[in-house]
Amino acid sequence: VAMSKPELGFSLIEVLISIAVGALLLASLSQILITVREGWERSTASDQALGVETLAHEAIIRTLKAGIAAGPNQREGGLRGTDTGLDMVVMPPQSAVGLGRLKARLVTERQADGSFNLVLSIRPLTSSSTTPAPLRERWILLQGLESVRFKYSGPLDKQPRNHWEDLAVAPELVELHGVYKSRD
Repeated sequence: VAMSKPELGFSLIEVLISIAVGALLLASLSQILITVREGWERSTASDQALGVETLAHEAIIRTLKAGIAAGPNQREGGLRGTDTGLDMVVMPPQSAVGLGRLKARLVTERQADGSFNLVLSIRPLTSSSTTPAPLRERWILLQGLESVRFKYSGPLDKQPRNHWEDLAVAPELVELHGVYKSRD
């Protein structure tokens, strides 16, 4: 009686099944990696947007705190506000006091794609239009906003107003409502 030798290795069916199982595992793993990467990108973008918003918030607060109310005989000073922005006279920080009083504008600018930017610009107040301005600065604080709206509240206001024209008194509250454009 002849004895057959035991076969070494795998049969074709076993190899095909192991390749199919390996392919399924790789497909699952790649989908998990794609999901994790997308979540990481969203988280990073959200963190960056929060950082930009924090810096914009601080710049707006510093500008509003530096505002000067107009005196009884002054034409310049105070805050003028609309629902799209505000103008005010501010004092520079102590390190730049030699510049004198400055005109600050915080306004919305419509972009070609229909979104808005929130822009802060500062220029010196000059008594004559022929005097060259030694400083003219412009910063885009926020970009890609779908809508931006300013509201102003005074001590006797029951509801916020869309405009502020009282140059002798600053509003107690300046509300800035901004909505980011969706990125769909």
